[in-house]
Amino acid sequence: MLVLCEAWIITVFLQCSITRVYGQSQMSVSTVSSLGFVGSPDSTGDGKELPCGEGSVPLQQPKSKNLKKLNQTVMCLINDRNFPTSPVSTQLLHHSQVIPESLVKNSDSLLGLLKRLTQMHLAQCTLTVLFDASFANSAAVETLLTFSNPIQVIFVESENDFKLVLLEATQCRSYFYIFHQPKTFLAFANDGQDMWDFQGYHIFLGRSVDDLTAFATSKKGKKTEHILGLVPDVAMREEAWAIYTNRLYWTQPVQRINTWVRDSFVQPLPLFPDKLSDLKGVTLDVITFEWEPNVLYFRSDDGEVLYPYGTEIEVVKAFAQHLNFSVEFQEPPLEELWGRQQEDGTWTGMVGILSRDEVDLAVVDLYLSAERTPFIDYSVPYDIEGSCFLSRMPAPLPRWQSLALPFRLETWLSILVGLVLSGLVLFVLARLSPHQEAPYFQSVQLCYLYTFGAHCKEPASKDPKRDATKVLVSFVWLYTILFTTAYCSNLTAFLTVTLQPSPMDTIQQLYHSGMEVSGLGNFYQKALLTATDPYLKGLAGHYKDYVYLKDMFPGVQESRAVILQNRRFLEFTIATRFTKGSGEPSMRLMKECFAPHNVAMGLQKHSPLTSRVNLVIQRMLQGGLIDRWFLESFRVARDAKKSKAKEENLSGVQEDSSKDKSISSGVIPLSIDHLQGVFFILAICHLFSFLILLVEIKIGKQRSISI
Repeated sequence: MLVLCEAWIITVFLQCSITRVYGQSQMSVSTVSSLGFVGSPDSTGDGKELPCGEGSVPLQQPKSKNLKKLNQTVMCLINDRNFPTSPVSTQLLHHSQVIPESLVKNSDSLLGLLKRLTQMHLAQCTLTVLFDASFANSAAVETLLTFSNPIQVIFVESENDFKLVLLEATQCRSYFYIFHQPKTFLAFANDGQDMWDFQGYHIFLGRSVDDLTAFATSKKGKKTEHILGLVPDVAMREEAWAIYTNRLYWTQPVQRINTWVRDSFVQPLPLFPDKLSDLKGVTLDVITFEWEPNVLYFRSDDGEVLYPYGTEIEVVKAFAQHLNFSVEFQEPPLEELWGRQQEDGTWTGMVGILSRDEVDLAVVDLYLSAERTPFIDYSVPYDIEGSCFLSRMPAPLPRWQSLALPFRLETWLSILVGLVLSGLVLFVLARLSPHQEAPYFQSVQLCYLYTFGAHCKEPASKDPKRDATKVLVSFVWLYTILFTTAYCSNLTAFLTVTLQPSPMDTIQQLYHSGMEVSGLGNFYQKALLTATDPYLKGLAGHYKDYVYLKDMFPGVQESRAVILQNRRFLEFTIATRFTKGSGEPSMRLMKECFAPHNVAMGLQKHSPLTSRVNLVIQRMLQGGLIDRWFLESFRVARDAKKSKAKEENLSGVQEDSSKDKSISSGVIPLSIDHLQGVFFILAICHLFSFLILLVEIKIGKQRSISI
């Protein structure tokens, strides 16, 4: 019933206003479109005629969901002959006479101002006229209805009436607010940021500058670029109107830019100037925190932060230079950083501070996230970050294994088979020879000892006498020379290189290892839960969120956890925190990484800066500045970290420098660690020899007892 009453009131008002403008004549097409429904005046938009009664003009069906709920009689604008009379219409006409004295005095001048304003600046725009009962039958509203623009008219009695405003027009949109008592309108302007056109042209016809200021500083008004205030200039004797515009990000929210006297402006100035191309040095608050290498802090010797730098700081500086504003950096609480969503739906940290409009911009590796978009706006992405897993470098293999590593297992087995067969064939040939072979080769043990010595390039000083055994021994020597040469060459490389076992490189291996996945906050846990890969989704069960970054490293150093974070941060951490003076890192990144994320700048919801930020970022990307700034920041930060580490560990670095000199000279002296396998073999031989001696002693005693 409420919607039907509103529809009927709008119909009554239109009849009154049209009667004053056109008398008893039929309405023109432009007047028919005064409800904002553009199209053929005799169809519904789908080819069907509206069943309007006699003496009525059919209108096109509206697209708005709210207006579709109105009664069909709203689609048919009844002319003067069919105008219904009721106590409601009588009351409406009675209230329409309550118009401020200053507006009545300057009414002719106001009509000229509205005509000039619409013809010069809003000729291609849709017009939405919102008014209260005091102006239901005013000349100002009637004048706006005479224009050829598509027009929507809304009679406002409560805040719910503002929901009828159509925001679907693709062309430019303008809104006229004509209120004697703007209390309802100002309450709507301060009620969140929904149902509002932040890019449209908003013309406010006010009684005083205070009302205009209240509108410009409201939740909706302070993010609207184009607000024009028309206020009677009571200080002038002539029929004059003071023209004000809003000033974004200034302490003084409105500024007088012109004056309308009778039928012309005092100065030929634009009524809708560009307010964002030059912010004239105003200070904007930017929230960030140290996150290497995107944002880094240059500190004094006592640890005090002197200034931030890095890729994203350079982005902010370039944007500030382009729009001429100053920057004041702020930090979220250390335990919140980007923030997380609470049970009541609000956010903590950077996202929470930005969503509450406490700062203007937010930068520091901020991922585009669907769960954050209801609370903040994003610029166009200027970077892509992959999320990877940081794990401890596996412990190197023991040096003694270097003796066996030059050949694969199958190669060693083949050599063993060759040794066994060579000794056996040599013994058989010596025994079956028609001419007696040397006594040395008549023993199986000595034949195997001879072939073993040949494999070690040290055969016994016994030469075979028969042709068959000579041929065999010759080919055994050739065979052993080839494989021993290959072994010695490969052994040199294995003795001088630290050998690493096969690392964990796949998501599947990580899942089966059961290791903890550490991360800051629960962002990555939610991302893992939405993954399609079953192993990635399974890692969500291993995930543990931390508040402080320093608490995650012990688990990785103890090889019981991995860290999930953006790739650049992990690479920088490895280079500056987990790399020895010799250049050997103790941490590594797994080859398989998580899904990449777009990185963008965060802005307030419906921020007027968004379009300007996007333009500047696109130019930066085209010029390759983002990549250049990253490389420069990475190099400076890495050198600073290493320089600090050298100062703190001077003695350790001096020891490493001697090693570096030997490496640079091309000579690597072998230490006991390199040759530990040789000494292991010697120890094993000694032990094995004593065991055989004990066996021989025991056998000898048994024989003496038996004798």
